[in-house]
Amino acid sequence: MEKSNIKLIGDGFISEGEYNNIKIIGDGTSEGNIVANKVKILGDCNFDGVLDFESLKVTGDFETKGVLKCKDFKVVGSARIDGDLICDSIKVMGDLVVKGTCKINELVVTGEMESFYNMECNNVTIKGSLSCKESINSKYIKSYGDLNVGKNIESETITIYGKIICDGLLNAEEVIIIPRGRCKCSEIGASNIEVTKKPKGIFKPITLFDKMGVLSCNLIEGDSIYLERSNVENIRGREIKLINKCNIGNVEYNDLLEVSSDSTVVSSSRV
Repeated sequence: MEKSNIKLIGDGFISEGEYNNIKIIGDGTSEGNIVANKVKILGDCNFDGVLDFESLKVTGDFETKGVLKCKDFKVVGSARIDGDLICDSIKVMGDLVVKGTCKINELVVTGEMESFYNMECNNVTIKGSLSCKESINSKYIKSYGDLNVGKNIESETITIYGKIICDGLLNAEEVIIIPRGRCKCSEIGASNIEVTKKPKGIFKPITLFDKMGVLSCNLIEGDSIYLERSNVENIRGREIKLINKCNIGNVEYNDLLEVSSDSTVVSSSRV
């Protein structure tokens, strides 16, 4: 049986069911579960039920109280999801709020995104602002904007050029931070940790006049640690280099400790 298309120009109601394409230009409401191929929201739309779409593009205002499953999700306008979000690819150019958990393969944020619970991703790119009240687990994280996490960050490789606040543990194989503005992590643990003002490769400053910020941290622990302009209470590592105005409390090292003349260390010991 061929699935029908729906186009709402004024006010309208969408019944529970399976559809081909849905386009809403006016004000649309719906109750119940909906399965559809392509969905475009140019007006205002409120759903209440489980949504399963191949693709969803929001240029107006979109709100749902249930779970959203979507292969391709683009937010140019404003979207609010009170349930869980399960998606293969998301591009946020507007505003997105998710009150449930997030399971996302590819996430690109150039606008603003706020998540109230845990996020599980494969690849995260931030050029705007991403805020998560719980924890983020992603294989790769690259941020040119603002990243704010209420609990922990778990990743293989995380590269920050901008601002980061992590109130828990930032854990990865490799951590590279080029701080701009306020950067604060409770704890950082990784094999290789680098906080520097000199980004590598194509990961370069937006302007030539960007000033390096300062990283504040309670504990940094890793094998190879290179820090510039960092305020850290405790550091533990195999090879530690403290360059360019670092203020450190206690250092425990195995093989190497290098401290620049403009950096301070209260106490250090070789273990």
